[in-house]
Amino acid sequence: MIDVRARPDLRRLLRWLPVAVVPVLLAASTYPGQFRVPVHYWVLAMSAAVVFAVGRRWPLAVSLVLSALAVPMFRTEAWGVAGLVPYLGAVALVDVVARTDRRSAVVLATGGWAAAVVLGWIGLHDTSIGRASTLVEGVAYVGLPLLLGLYLRGQRELADNLRLRAADAEARTRLDERAAMARELHDVVAHHMASIILRISVAGHVVRQADPRITAVLDDVRATATDALGDIRRLLAVLRDPALGGGGAGRARRRRCGDRRRRRTRTSRRIHCRGDRR
Repeated sequence: MIDVRARPDLRRLLRWLPVAVVPVLLAASTYPGQFRVPVHYWVLAMSAAVVFAVGRRWPLAVSLVLSALAVPMFRTEAWGVAGLVPYLGAVALVDVVARTDRRSAVVLATGGWAAAVVLGWIGLHDTSIGRASTLVEGVAYVGLPLLLGLYLRGQRELADNLRLRAADAEARTRLDERAAMARELHDVVAHHMASIILRISVAGHVVRQADPRITAVLDDVRATATDALGDIRRLLAVLRDPALGGGGAGRARRRRCGDRRRRRTRTSRRIHCRGDRR
């Protein structure tokens, strides 16, 4: 698969590349004493290069303008590589087809370039063989850019679909991990905490007639374990449904911390809560 999403700096470089290449092509086609590229051809060619460079945001308009500029360049005698400049319109057609999903824009750009090819070559070949070759070449010069643009668009859409699938797969993986954590908390930690609470309650009944300080410590441990079990259950709910998380969990944690601080007066234990200054 071809990644058609080039980096912004690379795209900008490719857009301005014709501005540097076109003068080289025109200069290379100058033969002193035999052929010189006409001045109006220079103007048309450089105009086409500049329009292509600055028109990244308007591919359809650029394609139509380059098609219009290609007609007089086709009808002007050009030797050597200077004759390649009008085909910048074919590159603009590829750009339109690859970047837009609107059928009307594709049809308009294709029709404009086809008209440019026909108007530029009509009357240049008078023989039947020449007209047939012109027809074949015209179909090729219009059809190949169209097919290339459709191929690049398909690659772009395929890349987008693969990215969406990768994002969906990552989201499903995270949900599966959260569900696995929730099962572990429910099946192991929550059961252990419930067992601790039950045993502390039994111990409180057994030593009820003992030192009141022991009873106070056991009550505090049981209350703390009960709070921890509540935290685990709320965490389970959040793991199973992330939309339930948020500020409410923080406020509930601070409220439970305040309750533990109030129970501190009955024991000698110092309680630190998250967010306290040590």
